[in-house]
Amino acid sequence: MKKYNLCLILLISLFNATSQDVGQFFKKPRLTHHGNIALHNSLGFGSQYSAAPWNWVLTANYSLGIWGMQFPFSFGVSNMQTSYTHPFNHWQFEPEYKGFRLRLGASFLNFSPYTLAGVRFDGVAIEANPQKSGWNGAVLYGRIQNPETDDPARDNSTNRIGYGLLIGKKTKSNNLTISAFRAFDNYTLLDEGDIHPKENMSLSVSGQTNFFKNIYIKGEWGNSAYTENTLSSKQESPVKLYNPAQFLVTNRLSTSVAHAYKIEVGHRLLQLGYEYVDPYYKTLGSYYMVNDFRNLTVNAGHQFKKMSISGRFGIQQEGLAKESAHHSQRLVYSLQAHYQINSKINLSGNYSNFQTYAYIRNVVQLSETTSLSDFIDSLSCVQISQNANVNATYNFLQKGNYRHSLSFFAGMQQTDAQALYMNHSLGYVCSEKSGKQFGVNILTTIIEQSHSFGCNVYYGDNFAEKKGRWRVTLLNNCYFADKHLTKNVWSLKGSCSYDIKTKHIFQTNLALIRNNGISSLVTIGYNYTL
Repeated sequence: MKKYNLCLILLISLFNATSQDVGQFFKKPRLTHHGNIALHNSLGFGSQYSAAPWNWVLTANYSLGIWGMQFPFSFGVSNMQTSYTHPFNHWQFEPEYKGFRLRLGASFLNFSPYTLAGVRFDGVAIEANPQKSGWNGAVLYGRIQNPETDDPARDNSTNRIGYGLLIGKKTKSNNLTISAFRAFDNYTLLDEGDIHPKENMSLSVSGQTNFFKNIYIKGEWGNSAYTENTLSSKQESPVKLYNPAQFLVTNRLSTSVAHAYKIEVGHRLLQLGYEYVDPYYKTLGSYYMVNDFRNLTVNAGHQFKKMSISGRFGIQQEGLAKESAHHSQRLVYSLQAHYQINSKINLSGNYSNFQTYAYIRNVVQLSETTSLSDFIDSLSCVQISQNANVNATYNFLQKGNYRHSLSFFAGMQQTDAQALYMNHSLGYVCSEKSGKQFGVNILTTIIEQSHSFGCNVYYGDNFAEKKGRWRVTLLNNCYFADKHLTKNVWSLKGSCSYDIKTKHIFQTNLALIRNNGISSLVTIGYNYTL
């Protein structure tokens, strides 16, 4: 019996299927397969490619399906690196029936950024979205994958188990969702260094309501009890978790409780938002958690007949904890506008201002200050940057099979250090319905006392009844410093591709570069799709 169960587990572990309707299980083709194989070669000549003049890569992907369940297989081989994967490394099976989905194997679920936020787990989960009921829910149990580190001992020292629950109800104008997630480490090694078993219980309540047709209010509250080391001593005082899962948390010396909440009130013309996350807010359901901050955002916009305008204003403060050594404040505001003069001319512009204030100090030394020399490690700085750009397009002479268009772009960026960066571009494109295309682009860049000028001309067309495509491009870039030419680079590039019955695709590219000598690079590729 044990051997039978083991064989059954191994058979199931081969499946890596996308979700499928069990009601259609036996109506699907019994056997299906798809995949592709690709070969890429590159050959370089000249000083730039003297180290490795020739490189090749061969990759293949193949998947065999049995009644909708997939057996994936892939490999990649090259003269630089070899890789190989097969179904035992990663498997999942997700049958679905009338809004109910069963997840077996490796999966990713998102409950809330304050509870479960996309960590991979290997186990079982059930999602329920019954049709027309307005209810939804999910329950999961499995092994949580730890974040990857450079220390193999850390990766293998714990067996992290997690389970969670989500329940939600949605109506025409309201919705409410409650999610809970708990994770803990089964420690397999002794306490060594800073490797400690952890435990976490987090809860989230979110909802939204609409009223007066165009006005809505939505918000979310999160709570997390996080134990940094489950081997630490217990405390007599109970953990103030403020949720029904109080009995699942053991209060220890390394246990901390943190809260988070966000609220947004909006109209189609104006939205106001506020978010606050306590210092040290953590959850084992997320690989990375930003905490110790508060955000205030204002968004506004309106659509006119031919014009749209929108703006954004935001303030973010970090380092709210009194014992924090880093305090920063960011002020961001931007304005965007788009104006369509007629069917041929479009104008758009954008302006943004980013201001950061940072204050860093050594809190330990500050408490023991005896002289002014102890403040040497303190740092206070303000940084301001401005960005602005304008873009215009003009489509003209759209008669017959030819279309002509002209585009212009101008951008500027400046910092408080008076460093000015400007770039301008002008482009012209002529295209024909059969596939012919001719274009010219001119670009200039100015950075303080230096600037560059670039120009490229290209022409392309189809051949063999549009089964093939070729293109030739000539480029020139000149670099100047204090009005003196420092570098002049020319390059000629050509590309060609040919498609046979959408299964065989041949590609080749050639590049000739003149810069203190002549270098060349040739690439040849082939791709076959089953």
